[in-house]
Amino acid sequence: MRARIVTEVNITSSPKEVFRYLENLEYHRLWNPHLVRIPPRKKLEVGSQYKAVSMMFGIEVRSNNVVSKLVPDKELQIENRTGTILYSVNYKLKKESPSVKLVCSTSVSSTAKVIGLSAPLLKVLAKRELESDLQALKVAVEQRLEWPDLL
Repeated sequence: MRARIVTEVNITSSPKEVFRYLENLEYHRLWNPHLVRIPPRKKLEVGSQYKAVSMMFGIEVRSNNVVSKLVPDKELQIENRTGTILYSVNYKLKKESPSVKLVCSTSVSSTAKVIGLSAPLLKVLAKRELESDLQALKVAVEQRLEWPDLL
């Protein structure tokens, strides 16, 4: 089963500032509430690989993420092709003065029978998770949150 989801959000900021929150793993916890573990300080580049642990749909998901595309201040694509939940997530930024439109295109699938979700249900759940993440990213960028702010 596979689901494709497209979500978007307008963020009142510059593309450079929004991209800072996308390309630096230290900021991912600010806008990905499902993250349990991720390398603390790593700036992403094409070919970067990192392991992460998340709780998605009530299941612990271990991922081996690879950055397959990175165009500074414009686009980032991260893929996970191993484990229970497989995905490819692409973030594209477009300047729309005075804000930035961030479009997130995602493909998600599962090989686990334990999830037992139909494709339409998987799509609804994934869309809800992604919309929540993008709203959290909007708040983090617009409020200029830093990880130590939360400690």
